[in-house]
Amino acid sequence: MAVNLSIFNSNKYLRFFTKLILFSVFLILVDHIGGSVLKYFYSKTLYGDNWPKGNWVIQRKFDVIVFGSSRTFRHYIPSLIEQKIDYTVFNAGENGQYLLYSYALEQLVLHRYTPKAIVLDLLPSYIIKLDNEQEEFDRLESLAPYLDEPEIRSLLIRGRLLNRIKYFSKLYRFNSRILNIADNIRNGPGNFDNGYVSVGVPKFRPTNKFLVDLMKSPRVDSFKLDILKKFILSAKAKNVRVIMSFSPTLEPLSPNCEKILLIYKQLFSGLDVPFIDILSSEHPEFENKAFFMDYIHMNARGAEHFSELFSQQLAGVLQRQKTLTAGVEMSDLSSR
Repeated sequence: MAVNLSIFNSNKYLRFFTKLILFSVFLILVDHIGGSVLKYFYSKTLYGDNWPKGNWVIQRKFDVIVFGSSRTFRHYIPSLIEQKIDYTVFNAGENGQYLLYSYALEQLVLHRYTPKAIVLDLLPSYIIKLDNEQEEFDRLESLAPYLDEPEIRSLLIRGRLLNRIKYFSKLYRFNSRILNIADNIRNGPGNFDNGYVSVGVPKFRPTNKFLVDLMKSPRVDSFKLDILKKFILSAKAKNVRVIMSFSPTLEPLSPNCEKILLIYKQLFSGLDVPFIDILSSEHPEFENKAFFMDYIHMNARGAEHFSELFSQQLAGVLQRQKTLTAGVEMSDLSSR
């Protein structure tokens, strides 16, 4: 009797574990099939509120791409810049994103095609150790749909077991995006200028200063500094011209900002990277609230004036680099 009871219990546990395994397999299949379907439709969303710029920039193949934060998004007008340089231009700036996002998005682009040039609009905080380091990584979750890309995966998972577990789910990668996908899939181009959307000329608000202006003694984050170098060197390895930029602010730069800009200049000089810095101290017209929506973000009027100035300097940089490249090629030919 005891033997029969033991066999009965063994069969019971076997059936339970068989059902558990089959149910787990079912869940994984649903997750992977559902995630694949969402990924397909997500790749088709190019326009609309909170539209994924990453899809646009990696599918359309632009000559010049401007990366950066909300300052990039609000300051660089592609149609005006294109008139001066005769290249197609895309504004890949994103609200609330910083250096890690720009690097990750750049890698998505470089894996698919080779633009002629890339520009990074700098924030002083790009290479500074923040009080809440996790926050910047959390913001990268907007790129979770591209998790199959090695650099995206490395930045999002960062060797942590919990991250590996949650990102194993393909459905989780589209967490909170399903309604946006359903809404945006039906949208057409709308009033977008290759990634730029005009904010008009709203009333000035005395808000938003650089994060480093709120710190007593900002410290350089060696990890972020390394990311900035990778941003530059990975593009150069594919013969993509790299240009750094700093757009105007309403008020003069603080001592903290000045110190960080000096670090940038020394770094870019050593890497032979042009740096276009258009400062209000050198262009007093930007010391005018009529050009700004807050202390560090210009409105449409300011963006138009800045884009004109920037495109002139960018055209000069590209022409000098083109001339230098042509001279090197001619020298190589004559030495053969």
